Amino acid sequence: FVKTYKFAYLSTLLLSCVKIRQETYKMINTCDESIATWATEGDMFVIKDYDAFENKVIPQYFDHNKYSSFARQLNFYGFRKITNETVRRADFDPSTAKWIKFHNKNFVRGRPELLSAIKRTTRANTLLPGQQNELSQIKHDVDRLQFDVDCMKSSFESKFEQLSRNLKKQMKSVE
Repeated sequence: FVKTYKFAYLSTLLLSCVKIRQETYKMINTCDESIATWATEGDMFVIKDYDAFENKVIPQYFDHNKYSSFARQLNFYGFRKITNETVRRADFDPSTAKWIKFHNKNFVRGRPELLSAIKRTTRANTLLPGQQNELSQIKHDVDRLQFDVDCMKSSFESKFEQLSRNLKKQMKSVE
């Protein structure tokens, strides 16, 4: 049961990884450019119309229509939201101020072969060095404890068999 559950969970995780990468790529390639499109350089994508993107585009590719869920998934896969910051007021463009940009070095226009390099980050990847050492120590301790349990189990089984044989001999001698 546990192996089946783990396999099913990992299969689902793998399929969701493939889906988010491929569906997002397909979505940006085929989306109405007034809603979302590739940036000029092709190294990021831009959501131009938040409401239309959330209500019309996301539901075509995913089982929900929530921008927040979509953005959260992108973050899990290493996408970073790029902010529109200007240094001078003269550089401020109100027509693009509300645009949302996402970047991932392996999400590039015309390069679908890079998609396989996009991986879902795990909790272990986000640990600080001290936490990583602590996690390694805990894993080592668990391995050692598992070894001790296996040894005790083997010893118990051996002693149980010996007691069982002795009991059988005593039963025969009483007969």
